[in-house]
Amino acid sequence: MLCSLTTKASKEVVDFLFTFLQLPLAIVVKLLTKEDAVGCLGNLYSSVLNLNHIYMQPNLSKHLLLRPTVPGPTSPPISGKAVTLYQTNAVVQLGMKEGLKILKTSMEESDMVLTRVFLD
Repeated sequence: MLCSLTTKASKEVVDFLFTFLQLPLAIVVKLLTKEDAVGCLGNLYSSVLNLNHIYMQPNLSKHLLLRPTVPGPTSPPISGKAVTLYQTNAVVQLGMKEGLKILKTSMEESDMVLTRVFLD
């Protein structure tokens, strides 16, 4: 039987999770690697990466698509921040590796992301 987790986390951890909503898809694909990107996103990224410059509009570079700037404030560092998972009374550490796993898992399924990341 699967059940959802309830979590308690610091403001910095919540802010970090909310920054996923601000990330352009090119950055998500680059963070996850093309192989881990969900659906055709990795293929789309590779196609733009391999696109000959003659197919781009004059004075525009494909790097604008592949390396977009993220608007707004940057996320605070979260390395080593503790997240408490209440169903199991476990305290887990949230670092870059876990953050990327949360991002990938959230793109693959709509619920129980924290359960999949921290308990499977």
